[in-house]
Amino acid sequence: KFEEAERFAIQFALDVELVYKVKLNIALENFAAGSLEAHNLSSWQKAVAEAKTDLHKVQDDQFVVKYCLDVPWPTFETAVEMLHYAKKRILKKEDKESHGLSEVQALWMVEVFRAEARLTTFHEAYGPEKFSGIGWSKFVNNEDLFNDVILQLQEGNQKCAEYIWLRHQVEFENKFDLNRLQSLLDSLPASVPSQELCLWFGNIIIPFVLRIVPEGKKILVKWLEHRARSLELTEKANWPENGLQMAEAYFVAKKPKELELITARLWIPLKKDIDCEEVYQLKTLVNNLQELVDLHRKYNCRLALSEFEKETTATIVFRM
Repeated sequence: KFEEAERFAIQFALDVELVYKVKLNIALENFAAGSLEAHNLSSWQKAVAEAKTDLHKVQDDQFVVKYCLDVPWPTFETAVEMLHYAKKRILKKEDKESHGLSEVQALWMVEVFRAEARLTTFHEAYGPEKFSGIGWSKFVNNEDLFNDVILQLQEGNQKCAEYIWLRHQVEFENKFDLNRLQSLLDSLPASVPSQELCLWFGNIIIPFVLRIVPEGKKILVKWLEHRARSLELTEKANWPENGLQMAEAYFVAKKPKELELITARLWIPLKKDIDCEEVYQLKTLVNNLQELVDLHRKYNCRLALSEFEKETTATIVFRM
């Protein structure tokens, strides 16, 4: 029928481009409905090939660019190819008089660049074997990837969450508040290895929180103290070294030299830390865990943290 419509439009000098657009929109609906996914090789290959052919016939560049952005292409390679084609169509209409892109073209180019960045994230975070047109379409149109980070953490996909955060951290800054900080901390299962958590928090999360929501310091520090203490039960094999590493993470990320002063008992709090009881408690925990580590390593004296915190120097010597 489309061939007949095309011939009819050409014969009577009608807008034949409208026929191509209708055909393309029907193909888009089929892709969006999931009826042309990657596992059905012959059908989607034919549909993609026809879409490419019809896009070449459409002179409306804005329609073409939007189409390339909107279609849930069934494979990663096809999505990459069509976004590249969208860029070519934008650059093809570059304003020769001004030797650059018009304001509208520049905005479309930004949208294409954004989609390419999201595509790379989606492909690397979830892996090529999990790529699907529907999943990709939801991801690229997701206005708040922070929720994806939370979901991946809750499901135990730590590496996936870390990768999304690393690539889109800037997008989180405007909306990040105390509630989101609490949601982030609450979403971390106890099963996440402390070594991985320390690296992520020390290098990324703690500096981010102190820069974006410094008032969230108390929540963060209190959580780190609780997490460090819990490792005595959840990661017994590496205790107390793992607890010490977790408790130190805040000071290492904030100011590495500050940790040296704490362990040497020469730490003088900054003015902004004076009224923060949580920081004092975490500092005390660092000192206690350091002494606990020394007792384990040097004297083979093993005490539970709760027992150690009740002891005095005299009673510890008596135990030894």
